[in-house]
Amino acid sequence: MTLAATLGHVNVDHMLDQITPEQFIEWQAWLVVEQGGDQWHQTALLAAVIHNTQVVKRSDLASPDDYLPQFNVGNDKATDTDEAERLIAAQYGNRS
Repeated sequence: MTLAATLGHVNVDHMLDQITPEQFIEWQAWLVVEQGGDQWHQTALLAAVIHNTQVVKRSDLASPDDYLPQFNVGNDKATDTDEAERLIAAQYGNRS
């Protein structure tokens, strides 16, 4: 939605039909840099720090990984970045 709003598009699907997969990936990369990093990892780190200030036993300490959502668990598709990029390109690629 942010990309569509920035480019002045009301229909997100129509906007995605007009950009290349490479442009979409570049937008995602720019957004991560502009927002200061990956929001999931920042939130997970903060949650682990808060949790760890309250534990008594060392064995109860948490890591940020304990708070990261597990997307595509049990699904062989999109398990790595290259595969995710391939799937995006296949879905939103040039449809001429």
